[in-house]
Amino acid sequence: MVTHDAVAASYADRILFIKDGKLFNELRRGDNSRTDFYQRILEVQAFLSGKQGSSSAVGFVASHVTAVGN
Repeated sequence: MVTHDAVAASYADRILFIKDGKLFNELRRGDNSRTDFYQRILEVQAFLSGKQGSSSAVGFVASHVTAVGN
């Protein structure tokens, strides 16, 4: 799945962050809750955009998406 939506990406087990066509970072959910993983995604997204606390145009490639709706 490819998305710009951090909520949708938070359902995955692994996230690759892509900016300007280049791989910038990778996160793995591990044993974290979906909520904690979502917060980590937002932190990386803010760092990559240079705008703490705001959204950016950073894309996510999410792999191993679990069932949505939990």
